[in-house]
Parts: sequence; C-alpha cells; structure tokens
Amino acid sequence: MRKHYTSDDCNENNEINITPFIDILLVLLVIFMVTASVSTTHMNIRLPELSQKMSPVTAPPTSITIKNAENSLLVDGHKVLLSELPDTLSDLVPDTEVTIFVSADRATAYARIMEVLDTLQQLGYTSISLMANSK
Repeated sequence: MRKHYTSDDCNENNEINITPFIDILLVLLVIFMVTASVSTTHMNIRLPELSQKMSPVTAPPTSITIKNAENSLLVDGHKVLLSELPDTLSDLVPDTEVTIFVSADRATAYARIMEVLDTLQQLGYTSISLMANSK
C-alpha cells in the first residue's frame, strides 16, 4: 500500500509557466490603450465675458513715521498731528485692507507708538506692520 517514489518522479519540471501571465498583461495593456484614447472628448464651453476689462488695483503701502524730536507724525512724507490722523488716512487710504507700515524713532516713547496703533485699529485698519532698521 505504500507508494514508492523513484528518482524519475523527483525530476519533474517545477517552474512556473509565465506565458499565460504575459498574455493577460498584454491584453490588459491593449485594453487600457484603447480606452485611454477614447476617453478624451472635446466639449464646447461658452465662457462668460466681462463687460469691461478688470485689472487688479493695488494701492501702494502707506507709511507712518513717528519722530520724537519734533513730536510729529509723517504720513507718506506729509507732516500730520495725531488728531488729524483719522481724516488724513481716510483721504489718502480709504481702503482699510491696505498694509500700513509704522516706523518710529528710537527715542520715541512706547505710549506714543501705542497711541498711533490704537488710532489705526479704531479706524479699522487690520494690516499694520512695524518697521525696524537692520544692524
């Protein structure tokens, strides 16, 4: 009842036949190439037209310089009192989204700088940058 193996049984070809696998891959490649070329279709699209040419308008940044020696403010080079700052800014920079650069003399009191920053915040300006000189 026992089966005896001979040396001829052990010499069978145990390699994997990859020919059917390559055939399947080639068929899949052909199918992919055919569907890829068919899937590109053209659509006629009518884009909306503008009644006038729109160009982005960017206002130049405004600078405020606080000078301690003269106890004055310079808004874009124009001498202004702190009480006149709201009117001057509303005339020069009506858009509150514009960046305003604030620079101060080294000897300027911190309270004076905070007065200017508070005024800018009360006017609704949200983009305020403090400037400094590099060493």
